Amino acid sequence: MTTTIAPFEDVAGWERALYAFLAEKERRSGSRRTVEGYSRMLQHFFGALARPPHEATSQELFAWTSSGGNGGAVSGNAFAMKGGEIVRVKYIPGIGGDQPSDAYDVTLVDEDSIDLLGGTGSNLSQTTATIAVPAVSTYFWPVIDPSQDVDLVAANAGDTKKGTVEVLVR
Repeated sequence: MTTTIAPFEDVAGWERALYAFLAEKERRSGSRRTVEGYSRMLQHFFGALARPPHEATSQELFAWTSSGGNGGAVSGNAFAMKGGEIVRVKYIPGIGGDQPSDAYDVTLVDEDSIDLLGGTGSNLSQTTATIAVPAVSTYFWPVIDPSQDVDLVAANAGDTKKGTVEVLVR
């Protein structure tokens, strides 16, 4: 099978890496449609990034603690967050006496009450960390608008319980 993407030498840096990746993807898969899908997704990512791709490695870390008498809820602590696409979320329950109730929930809501974690924080395990990839479609991740505050909300966790949420934003 021959590659249908012809080489060209007048691109540099990340554009060249993207081009090489797509050429190899076509060579291995033999599918032009697959290459076009990857190309759309990656072009969208690089276009929305507004900085070089090698600088797209911000991880936000949020620790939460529920207080007594509120049924294990945490909310009302809005804060600003760096804009970008949420590409991975890791939910880590507390340990020992600090571990939340089983099937606790975590959301990250914007000012329009939209869960930017795409429902991936529902019914979490009290003993096992969970890694999730929120998505709004096959090719796109939820986007954080830096002009809006967000609020990390934990529910059904139990009184005076703790957990951590790591959000990878590009």
